[in-house]
Amino acid sequence: MQEKIFNDPVQEKKAQRNGVELPIECILLQPTESKPFQRRRPPHYHDYIEFLFGLDECEVKAWLAGEELTFTEGELLVINANVAHDCFSLLPRSHYICVKILPQMIYFSENPMYDVKYVVPFLQHNLVPYQFFDRNALRESGLADIFTKMMDCWTRQEYGYEIALKSLFLEVFLWIIRYNHQHTRALMEPTADISYENIRLIQRSIEYINQNYADITETDAAAHVNLSYSYYSKLFRRVVGKNFNDYLTTVRINEAEHLLLSTDQSVTEIALSAGFASSSHFIEKFRKIKKVTPKQYRMNLQS
Repeated sequence: MQEKIFNDPVQEKKAQRNGVELPIECILLQPTESKPFQRRRPPHYHDYIEFLFGLDECEVKAWLAGEELTFTEGELLVINANVAHDCFSLLPRSHYICVKILPQMIYFSENPMYDVKYVVPFLQHNLVPYQFFDRNALRESGLADIFTKMMDCWTRQEYGYEIALKSLFLEVFLWIIRYNHQHTRALMEPTADISYENIRLIQRSIEYINQNYADITETDAAAHVNLSYSYYSKLFRRVVGKNFNDYLTTVRINEAEHLLLSTDQSVTEIALSAGFASSSHFIEKFRKIKKVTPKQYRMNLQS
């Protein structure tokens, strides 16, 4: 029997201060020593969107839903809500700031639907689990000063610090969504002529897809939100930026990836569990997206 590579990801509870759940938390991470990057400890996930900003002499390796990347001084890693992840310092005394914020803190109007098009890209963990911004992207951003101010604000806890933290965070958030807009990186950035109600319907259908990916059809998803097949198909593509089948394939591949990491099921068993009609079809799609076969992917993570 093949050894499990991961235990199931652990859900991290919301941070608390004086018994009250915190909508935002700032942590200065200063490992006293580097530790090897080991895949065998279970990753964690939470309802927060997480922002990791590298400070001096920082070199940190992150594992995010089966992918690995390294961020260093002056670089920013944004991890979407409910994405399984873990981080390991590669240098002694690496310094980096971790800011975690609940998505509802980003809504700034009385009607959250007004802001939904900005927040949705940070919630679609099945589509793109993270965003990474290197030093070149951040050179003129001023984010280093903002993160430092946030950490200072969190530490001092002067009267009204919660408001100050949110104000500072919105500067970070605004920079990111404008950068994404300029570089066409946003996942769900609808055009102005799509109503917020239609955006909300697509959100509902995506939640339904994520829960029923193994045996769902586009007709099922359209019926779930009371839209005709043809209208739903066009609307889905405009809002999400890809068609229904491409999105569904991504969700199924991500689920298969999780099963490869956390179980000893065979490739055929995983293919069927994830909703693929055959193992050959699964292998073809997996290789197209991950650039390796499922078997090679599992073996690479065991090495």
